[in-house]
Amino acid sequence: MFIESLRAEEADFGPVLSEGKTQLFFAGFCDSYAQPQKLNMYLLPNFNLNKLHLLSNDCGYHLGEVGLFSNRKNSIMQTYRLLTYEHAYGNTGHLSGVTILPYRPVTREILRSYFLIQPAQKYYALTPIKNIWYNVNGKLGTVDDAVRAGTLATNQIKLVYANGYEAAANMNPDRNFEVVLHGKKYILPFCGFAACLPGKVEVYSALNQAGERTSVMREGDLVYAVNPQDIAELNARYDYTLRTKGKTLELTPAPFVRPETVKVKVPFDGQARVLCVDRQSKTLGSLDAAVTNHQIAIAVDGKAFRYIISQR
Repeated sequence: MFIESLRAEEADFGPVLSEGKTQLFFAGFCDSYAQPQKLNMYLLPNFNLNKLHLLSNDCGYHLGEVGLFSNRKNSIMQTYRLLTYEHAYGNTGHLSGVTILPYRPVTREILRSYFLIQPAQKYYALTPIKNIWYNVNGKLGTVDDAVRAGTLATNQIKLVYANGYEAAANMNPDRNFEVVLHGKKYILPFCGFAACLPGKVEVYSALNQAGERTSVMREGDLVYAVNPQDIAELNARYDYTLRTKGKTLELTPAPFVRPETVKVKVPFDGQARVLCVDRQSKTLGSLDAAVTNHQIAIAVDGKAFRYIISQR
């Protein structure tokens, strides 16, 4: 009877979402959310990825990780925990730290929980898994190897999907995870992750050359970055989206935190014209910026919602 009601609901309204602790019974009839299994388990996605992943798109993780309330302690780290579990289990995203009333400006937690997974979802959702590797005493091994060696508690895994998409996650609070995806090395801290399908998408929250966390999503015309200190596209301390439309770029604080000078790589020489616009794309003013080594510097002060960059 319950299955028939799900079928009727899907026919009338489209995808059906339901809490996920019992999703093994209803996978294929509804997509679950937020609770694919117990909170704070070791990373052990074999059953989910080999069985349930092919039938439904789980989203989020346990409700305790989603964090529906805004008064969480260390909410930024909670967001990274949620994202790490989502990437480890092949789940689609769930916004972190959402509040309903009263209306508040969109927070960094919400934006990070969106941009650091949503653009990548189409490359792994419902895609068969090829290999699930565990860190077994410094080497990659199967779940059987990890059980025999007693190293499940290392809590570090690498995934390889049938389409070539590779992902890795680290839920070990005491040890970084050095992992190679398609020839590129990532150093993942606690609640760190990385994923890559060359020519399509790259996402990671990993340590940069200075040992600080940098989080990046590259997909299509989008670069989203948190503390981008050693990537080619931009250099900044806070969170930004950068979209490329031909030779025009759009830089948006996501959200604005504090004034800073942001360096942006541009695809031209000479001079750049920067339009400062508000949320409705109304021009607030403009400025000229010299291009040096294909870079310009923009003083972000919170007055503009977005900066539109073009060749002068």
